Amino acid sequence: MKAQKKAWIIIFISIFMLSTMACGKADKVTDIGDHANAGDFADVDAPVDTDHTDNTQQSATEEETQKTTEESRTTESRITESNTTESRTTESRTTESNTTESRTIENNGGYFLKAGNEVFYREHQLDTLCKNAVWGEFIENPSFNDEYGYDPAAVSQICSIDTETFEKKEIYEDSGYGKLFSDGKRLYLNEYDGKETYVKYISFDGDNEGMVASGEIVGCDAKSGLLAITSWEAEPYTCILSLYKGTELLNEFRSEEGFEFAGITDEGIFYMVPDYMNGNADYYQLTADQDKEIHLGSMGDFEYEMPVHEQFLSDGENVYFVLS
Repeated sequence: MKAQKKAWIIIFISIFMLSTMACGKADKVTDIGDHANAGDFADVDAPVDTDHTDNTQQSATEEETQKTTEESRTTESRITESNTTESRTTESRTTESNTTESRTIENNGGYFLKAGNEVFYREHQLDTLCKNAVWGEFIENPSFNDEYGYDPAAVSQICSIDTETFEKKEIYEDSGYGKLFSDGKRLYLNEYDGKETYVKYISFDGDNEGMVASGEIVGCDAKSGLLAITSWEAEPYTCILSLYKGTELLNEFRSEEGFEFAGITDEGIFYMVPDYMNGNADYYQLTADQDKEIHLGSMGDFEYEMPVHEQFLSDGENVYFVLS
């Protein structure tokens, strides 16, 4: 009986000890789970915070968009500034052109020509004047002669005087001669280069210049801008009267018998063709719109020679000639 009782006690103690050990292991496992760190489970995939990632990507996209917008605005600003600058430059050139066109011309075809509030004239030097001239017309001929020949270093000055301040300016240096002409935009001068005469234009400040044609300018109408230029060809000998507007040739008249320029208006050139056999002078008009000249009438009974035209006037309806 006692032996049986001892056996049950031993069995009970063994069961108790086994239960106690099992409970201890469970507590350790629970404690480890409660106090575990992320580093203790490096091989385990951590959960992803999708909200934070989306916000970061959205912030980066907004920054890139803002940067692109700023670059676009900068480029647009540069383009606008460039276009504005070009527009202002064009407007400035247009304004300058319009200002040039507004000049009023007085004494066109004279030795002293008034354009706006400036008087222009050629200031000759002793070596720029022709040494021998028929009828004493020294300033009407190029500066060359048989004794001295042509001197390219002999130049005169185109000068201007302001009628309000009386300031004198030397605007251009040339080897020209004769009278000054203007169409309201610029001056026209007769030049000589030692071989031939030609017509040149210069701006009122002397900064711009250019060639018009060979020959001599004999008339200019400031209202229409028409120019009358005479020239000749040697074989066969032919006299040419040309009607220009600026540097554009509009019409011309050719004659082997010669002609004399009478005057010019906004309707064209008026000139006389001599009829030496009958002692008559026929008057014509050359316009830009017609290929053939218009015969205006005749004057006759010139016993010795053809008349010289001293003055030409127009009142818009009629033209008047002063002859000698």
